[in-house]
Amino acid sequence: MLKKSIFRHLIPVPMVYYAAKENNMNVMVMELLGHSLEQLIEICGGKFSMKTSLLLAIEIIAFQNEIMLSMINAIL
Repeated sequence: MLKKSIFRHLIPVPMVYYAAKENNMNVMVMELLGHSLEQLIEICGGKFSMKTSLLLAIEIIAFQNEIMLSMINAIL
């Protein structure tokens, strides 16, 4: 399991309070950091601008890179 301390330089990272398997279902309780993408797109009238879409893509790719690098470093 990835720990918050690995990503201390990436703000914000939600805190996971509980994660387990209960009755054949995976359950996770974590900190809410703000609106979901679904809520944001509703607020924006159902469509993100090209700039917003590209900024989201850049952030998602950067975050995935950090996760992969930390996992590789943990293995080595």
